[in-house]
Amino acid sequence: MDPSSGNKIGNSVSLPGSLYMAVSQIRFNDRLLVGSYGSVYCYDTSNYNLLWTNELSGCGYHFGVSLSLLYEYGTALIVGFHGHVVSINPNSGKTNWTLSLPGSGYGFVSVVIRKNTIIAVSKGYLYAIDASGSILLKDGLSGLGYGDAIIGSKDGEDQNSSNLIFARLSAREHRSH
Repeated sequence: MDPSSGNKIGNSVSLPGSLYMAVSQIRFNDRLLVGSYGSVYCYDTSNYNLLWTNELSGCGYHFGVSLSLLYEYGTALIVGFHGHVVSINPNSGKTNWTLSLPGSGYGFVSVVIRKNTIIAVSKGYLYAIDASGSILLKDGLSGLGYGDAIIGSKDGEDQNSSNLIFARLSAREHRSH
């Protein structure tokens, strides 16, 4: 909507089963990739026709989906949700691999990508995962790890691992009731 006129300036689509759930979206070439209520949808941006749906099967009930695109190569859509990280081919919608994060249970998973490494945060753990879905590092963060993963680099350059300054967690204290 144009805030000054109230006129519609874009397109909208209804996501099956999404009800009132939050929606994550990213653009990939001429495609719009949308995640909501445990599924990922791919739309053609020229006409907003649905090209494919991936229901992220085999991972149990999922409440929310967080999306991040492996942008260096444009070959994988990385989805973090419900204690899992999933790699999806953004052209076909087929699942490349699924990884259940040990120790995370069925928690929300925040994912970011640095070079060819996926950084995931869930339920007090930080994980480094390679592009094939193998865990390179699992680090328990006592009382932390319930927020978003953020990556920073020296002088805005992200050329090699020595430039990584921090993987900061927007953490909140976990209190049991």
